[in-house]
Amino acid sequence: MRKSVGVCLGVLAWTTAAVAANSEQRCTDAGDYDAVVIACGEAIRENSYNTDALSHRGLAFLENGEYDRAVADFAQIIALIPEDPHAYHDRGMAHFMKGDYERAIADHSEAIKRQPEPYFFDDRGRAYRMQGNLDAALADHNEAIRLAPTNDLFYAQRAEDHGARKQYARAIADLSEAIRLDPSDDRHLAARARIHMAKRDYNSAIVDLTAAIGLDPSDSRHYAARALAHVKARKGSRAYLDTQKALELRADAPELLELRGRVLQALNARSGAIEAYRKALAGDPRLTASRTALWRLRAGP
Repeated sequence: MRKSVGVCLGVLAWTTAAVAANSEQRCTDAGDYDAVVIACGEAIRENSYNTDALSHRGLAFLENGEYDRAVADFAQIIALIPEDPHAYHDRGMAHFMKGDYERAIADHSEAIKRQPEPYFFDDRGRAYRMQGNLDAALADHNEAIRLAPTNDLFYAQRAEDHGARKQYARAIADLSEAIRLDPSDDRHLAARARIHMAKRDYNSAIVDLTAAIGLDPSDSRHYAARALAHVKARKGSRAYLDTQKALELRADAPELLELRGRVLQALNARSGAIEAYRKALAGDPRLTASRTALWRLRAGP
């Protein structure tokens, strides 16, 4: 009898362990958001100390924009493993996405204290920049680049710091290095085009945006940005073609309709501009530039 009970208990223990292992496997293997949350939730209910499941679920919450739930999961990991730098970093990213830059900086600092990873410095630098502390942002991005001098994304972030300081030559130099390190990333070309626009070097912006479109012709933002550069360069017909292409990719997007109004206004096509501005406002009444343009054109919304 004792042997039978022992066998039963052994089978029960094995079955429980197998179920727990299966839940954790589903948690780590799940692809979409719902599957991750369900599978990881089961794994956590079976073992509240399962920090891998908490991390996977927290990252899913973070990616889905559920920042408070992400903060809660990462906080639970920190309570269980206070020396885990990644839990601090991930909680810091949730705070960053919430716009709570002070707490984001505090968590990133805790992560750096435990493990000075280059991307910890990079993310803290972004939080400092959003907070308006450009000196601290630049110092962190300098350190990220010192630790990982071949990471193109760190140069792109430092370029943002330089751009915020209106140090355009340095921003262009950093973005040029980012492009050299990863010539396939259209975002670097678009970022350098924004710096050219700030410098009023519209032709250079057009060149960069044309290259960005070559890398990703499905991104409506590149066409919209090039349309604006064409407007500034007094190339209205080309601006109109770019605006039309952007609208083909994102039909009836209010901000693109507003841009079309601006382009048509530059081409002295008053009725077309008024129609575009009105459509833009119908899609998004918050577009004050369209409202102002209609007022100047002496046309009501």
